[in-house]
Order: sequence, then structure tokens, then C-alpha cells
Amino acid sequence: TEISADAFRQQYLDQIQQIGRRTGRPFTPEQARAFGLDRQVLNQMVAEATLDDAAKALGLAISDEEVARAVRANPALRRPGATEFDPAYFQQLLRANNLTEPRFLAAEKQRMLRQQIASALGGDLAPPAVLLDAAHRYESEQRAVAYIAVGPTAAGPVPTPTDEQLQAFFNTHKITFRAPEYRKITALALTPATLAPWVQVADADVKAAYDRNTARFGTPERRAVQQIVFPNADEAQQAADKIKAGETFDQIAAARGLSPKDIDLGTVVRSDLIDPKIAEAAFSLPLDGTSAPIPGAFGSVLVHVTKIDPAQIQPFEQVQEVLRKELALDRARRELLDKHDSIEDERGS
Repeated sequence: TEISADAFRQQYLDQIQQIGRRTGRPFTPEQARAFGLDRQVLNQMVAEATLDDAAKALGLAISDEEVARAVRANPALRRPGATEFDPAYFQQLLRANNLTEPRFLAAEKQRMLRQQIASALGGDLAPPAVLLDAAHRYESEQRAVAYIAVGPTAAGPVPTPTDEQLQAFFNTHKITFRAPEYRKITALALTPATLAPWVQVADADVKAAYDRNTARFGTPERRAVQQIVFPNADEAQQAADKIKAGETFDQIAAARGLSPKDIDLGTVVRSDLIDPKIAEAAFSLPLDGTSAPIPGAFGSVLVHVTKIDPAQIQPFEQVQEVLRKELALDRARRELLDKHDSIEDERGS
């Protein structure tokens, strides 16, 4: 998992804003650096990325329905004193924290996955009593030691050794005076990287690889999407009828006390929208189109598309040499064992 500069910057700024809200006064970037907040955020993101990689390796996943249930059951996301989840209050919380619903739900899904990994690794496991006792004794045990220092002069005069004594000492300790063995060798380093330049790849093979992987060399369609969440389907339908009658999406939002920022989901790709029904609607609409009411996880939803950036694909001519090198390297890996056997045969002949 890569940690991009944009992701770090976003999380760093979020932390600064959260501290400012908790303390009731602005918390400047200079103060954040002085407190080491940048290093704390980076360390946290590295730990989270490690857990994300572990979740991928184990094939763990959490459904959108499970995330929605967890959000609705979270008392921290309810009105003070309320016992039921309120979609309108939930949207207010998101706006107060400069969050969009897709971004919050994506972060919540990752948090739940990390929690699964962390609980599996640690859980309620307790170390054995023997280990705890040994650790305690190692940390806490104290001993009183008495000693005297004996210098070389305490041994008295030492006579000069005879030749026989020197020879006997040498014979007993020959290994101490032995020089290490040196050998001159010739090595042939055979790796896929050294073999790849000699592998020929036909143009037709390169083109076939491009045709199989066009998605890799393109950018997906992006859309600027607005969203209004209604408490129920009736209110959403009434708003949809007003839009059909000539009111704009922004006017509907303003009548509900929502600013343009409150309804803006940003410019997103389809995968950024967690709810598949909302994603399908948003990416099926024409430019400036508004959806019919959509039953979402936290209420009935209308979405509106204000901008469409079509998908783009790099032409074959721009990527053919990259593909050629990759194909050559892949074939070199397969040929490596054959080359090894051939070299061994030549050495033995």
C-alpha cells in the first residue's frame, strides 16, 4: 500500500482541524510541527497501511451493508440523548467535520477491517504467568556485588618464556595464527534483468498485450456529483417533482438549509461511491441530470451531475516500449531455468 503525499496532507490537515475544534482555538501548522504531529500522523498511516496489506493478503472484506449497520448502531453518530439513528443529523455531523458521505464510509470500512486484523493478532490473549514472572524478576531483581581490582603487578615478576614454551604455546594455539583461505572465482550472474535485453518480442505480441490491458493505460471516467439525503422517500419524490417542474438542484438544497459545499461529493470515479445504487445512478445520468429518488443506506437520495470528464486511454504508440520490456522480462524469467540447464551442460562437457 502506497501512502501518497495528498493522502498524508489531507489526514494531517484533518488532525490539525480536529485539535482546533477540541481546544476551541486555532491550531497552526507551526504548532503542529513543534508538537511532532506530522511524524505522529505519518507513523499512524504507516501502521494503518500495514494492516490494510494484511487484510488484502488474508482476503478479508466487509460489505457495504455491514458498514451501514455499524454506522446506524454507533451512539456517537446520534443526536444527544437519542436512541435512534437520524439521517439528517448524520449529514450535519459530516458537514461539521468537512466530510462527504462516501469518504466517511470508505474510512469507516477501512477502520473496521483494521480492527478485525488487530483483534485477531492481539484479542484477549494474556501472556503465561511464567513469562510474566520472569519478566518481572528481570526488571525488578537487584543484587549487591563486592569486588576488588587486581592489576598486572599483583602477579609478581614474570620470567621470559623459553623457546620450548613458545613452541608449545604455538602448537596449542595454531588456529589463532592461521591466515584465512583465499580463492579467486569467476561468477556468471544470470538474472531475468540481464537476460531480458537478448529476448526478442514481436510487434504483434506487444499489440496483443496492449489490447488485453487497455484499462491499465487509461484514466476512468470522473464526474462532479452533488447529493441531497432526505429522511424519507416521500420528501425525496416531492423534491424530484419540483426539479422536473423547473427548480434547480441548488434551489432544492438551499430550501433545506444546505450550502453548495454541503451537497458536493467532489469529482469522483465510480469506485469512490460506496453505495452501488448511488454509483450506478450517478454514472448513468447525462450532464446536468438529476436522478429519481434512490433508497440509500441512510435515507432517500437525489444525485445531480454537474461535470463529466470522459475516460481516456493512452495510445499504443506511447506505451509500446514499456510493454515490450515487460514482455521480454516475463519471457526471460521463463527461459532462465532452460539457460541454467544449458550452462550446466556446457560446464560438465
